[in-house]
Amino acid sequence: MVNLEALAPDERDGELRLWCAGMACAPFDLERDPVFRCVVLRQRRDLNVLVFVVHHIAFDGWSGAVFTAELGTLYRAAFRERRRSPLPELALRYPPPSEDAGARFGSRNQ
Repeated sequence: MVNLEALAPDERDGELRLWCAGMACAPFDLERDPVFRCVVLRQRRDLNVLVFVVHHIAFDGWSGAVFTAELGTLYRAAFRERRRSPLPELALRYPPPSEDAGARFGSRNQ
């Protein structure tokens, strides 16, 4: 979290724009970096801004829309309504990657 509360209101807005532009324009190094980056910028005690940038290799338009809608749903439930997640449990469970690879390619310990 980056706290911008000490700045004057017009300076906060400018700093927010700089953070957004900087994060959006920074290239991804897919050999080294995660495929997304995010930061929370605190404007005031009651106003935080989440800046979330993701590489197109990880999200398409549909995925971004689902992520945004579900994040909004979770935020409202947790912070405005003080209740648990209203989202249904996922019906599909993925095995850990090591188990999945072993099942697909055969175990090397055989």
